[in-house]
Amino acid sequence: MFNAVKNLNVGLGETTGKLARDPKFKHLSLSDLQWLVLPPLAANQVLTLRGKVKDKDGQENGLSVPLCLALWAKVSEGVDQKFDA
Repeated sequence: MFNAVKNLNVGLGETTGKLARDPKFKHLSLSDLQWLVLPPLAANQVLTLRGKVKDKDGQENGLSVPLCLALWAKVSEGVDQKFDA
């Protein structure tokens, strides 16, 4: 249980940080994060691509930062049919 909560918190922080730097999403409110980010995080329907950080000499320092974010929804057949209607 602790790991699941920890992963959700880390995912929420990284996702919020990435969205805050995107001109299309930086104006979202906390209530927007509740419907946009929390459901995919809780359902493990999120992917964050990370890039390695290099120092001024071009050497990797063991750190990485989120570069790209993908959120998706896997829905039932009934819900999918409603979207197609």
